[in-house]
Amino acid sequence: MDLPEKALDASAVERATAEYLRSFSLPLGAAQTVLQRVKAAVAGEHLAAQYSQDPELDPELLTTEETYPSEDIHHRSSTGHATA
Repeated sequence: MDLPEKALDASAVERATAEYLRSFSLPLGAAQTVLQRVKAAVAGEHLAAQYSQDPELDPELLTTEETYPSEDIHHRSSTGHATA
């Protein structure tokens, strides 16, 4: 979901929440709680959607020409210390 879609989605949720609060004439404290929970639910859905997508590859990292040694020149003993 790109930014314009998120903005439209968020504005629709805000309008629906405002209508709900007006129709039920909730006291200020209850209205703030409802608004906070709605915002948290929407944020949670957006976050879950971001994590469900495949990560985008960074083109800058793909174009590096770094070389890495094919083998470690030191052998490790069973204790994890480098040996010559």
